[in-house]
Amino acid sequence: MAKQKLLNVEALRGVAATLVVLYHVDKYYYDTPRLWAEKLFGGLFSFGHAGVEFFFVLSGFIIALIHAGDGGQPGKILPFLEKRFVRIYPFYWVCLAIVIVSMLVVPGVLSRISLDAVVGSIFLVGIDPFRSVVFVAWTLFHEVLFYAVFCLFIWNRKMGVAAIVAWSLGSYVLSFFGRYGYVVSPMNILFIFGIGCALVLQRHRIPAPVAMAVAGSLGFLLIGLDDSFWHVVPRMIQIPAYGVASAAALLGFVEMERSKGIHAGRLAVTIGQASYSIYLTHMLTLTAMTKIAIKLKLASLIPGSVAFLIFCVAALVGGVAIHRWVEKPLMAAARALLRRLRLAAPQKAVAG
Repeated sequence: MAKQKLLNVEALRGVAATLVVLYHVDKYYYDTPRLWAEKLFGGLFSFGHAGVEFFFVLSGFIIALIHAGDGGQPGKILPFLEKRFVRIYPFYWVCLAIVIVSMLVVPGVLSRISLDAVVGSIFLVGIDPFRSVVFVAWTLFHEVLFYAVFCLFIWNRKMGVAAIVAWSLGSYVLSFFGRYGYVVSPMNILFIFGIGCALVLQRHRIPAPVAMAVAGSLGFLLIGLDDSFWHVVPRMIQIPAYGVASAAALLGFVEMERSKGIHAGRLAVTIGQASYSIYLTHMLTLTAMTKIAIKLKLASLIPGSVAFLIFCVAALVGGVAIHRWVEKPLMAAARALLRRLRLAAPQKAVAG
């Protein structure tokens, strides 16, 4: 499959980000003192954390789709890392700085964060991700680790394939015997579902893609309903189950666009393009809105369902605006800086 901009994949990233927003609004702003007393729809959106599971599958797919041809070419490791750096770090560092500055306003908060947590949060390595200063950034520790493992594939194709399979499947199996941190978290198995989707789509057509997309989506929702209400499926089974459902939906939606020209609309694609900004900033937006809601006593004035919609829309709109006016310019500036550094390096070598 050619490297092409797939609108449905962009839209699915937006779905994943929206699920996380729904999850956090449901978790932190309902059944809460001074806010709304009852969970909306009985806590239906408490499965929204699975947006992260979906993100990991999508990440594996996107990286494998774009860089499958780079295997066994060590010279492409640096360009790969540069692209990943530009995509992840500049905007994340802005968010990290905002969080640290906000902590300075509250006496004693920053002093409770250890130096190793600050350093680990800057580089997204080394510490327990849940100690990250930007708490939603725990997922980025998994992403950065995945990129490091994928570099082995770029360096040596056979060794890299073996490493990716051993790491992802080994992480899942070892998790049955204890907790070993994010390096061997069961969540790491989700990347290989996305890689598998890329391999399948590069070699095959998907029959009945609409049915595949619907089946994957319904399967994901069914697992989510169990996650929210029934609690039959244990977590260690739930993770790969989300992976299978996500992979099925991904295969179906990509094939729908590729073979039938059926793709998501502009709004869904716009949200998807802003998914990283939405993910990193939505808690900042929601925290600000919470302070306003408490100050104005909105819980006594606005029904919970209306407030839920307002909170979610504000987080999405805020993320889209930040993507356009902050994240994109930062990425462009980072690319330009790296380009200047590359051009300057030979000149310095000659001058020396």
